[in-house]
Amino acid sequence: AKDSVHVKINAAPTDVSLGAKHSDTIGIGNTLTLTAAVTPADALQEVLYTSSNSAVAEVQTSSDLKGIVTAKAVGTARITVSAGKGANMKTDTFLVTVNNPITSLNFAIAQDTIPMQINSDMEIEAVAIPDDADNISSLGWSIAQMPPHPSGIVTVVSNSGVKVKIQSGATPGLARLTVVSTNGKTASRIIQVLDPI
Repeated sequence: AKDSVHVKINAAPTDVSLGAKHSDTIGIGNTLTLTAAVTPADALQEVLYTSSNSAVAEVQTSSDLKGIVTAKAVGTARITVSAGKGANMKTDTFLVTVNNPITSLNFAIAQDTIPMQINSDMEIEAVAIPDDADNISSLGWSIAQMPPHPSGIVTVVSNSGVKVKIQSGATPGLARLTVVSTNGKTASRIIQVLDPI
């Protein structure tokens, strides 16, 4: 009797897809996992990921049709996933934008409560990490009332990036000063307006 050998022939892929979403933004040092789907199901379930700009975002092909993207520098990179070979190769792409957002926000003044006199101005500074983050210029500053203290105890006069100028009125009391970044990092301090003795 002759030995019989079964050879499995995989179907050629008709499509490879990264899903409905084809772009994302991530911060330097962060990772993003992409998952491809190869059709038909009896096609060889193997893919290869490549990056158009590895200095901005590098990608490693992982198991289970996944690609692990690591953000390296500010910019954009197009990630391509391919399945099949030669004339049967199918591809899909994903645009990665890498930014350098604020990862931590605090105040230069360590104490939780900052005293100031009535009818005075004060400049207060926040500390953003990293100090070259690309959303420092768009920091938002606000004053919140702290019941039972009345509103208007302190107002924001002007702000520019990490610096804010506040002004107190004639009424002593407490108010909360908050700074927030466009990516949701926040810090706050209590402003205590004092009547000079």
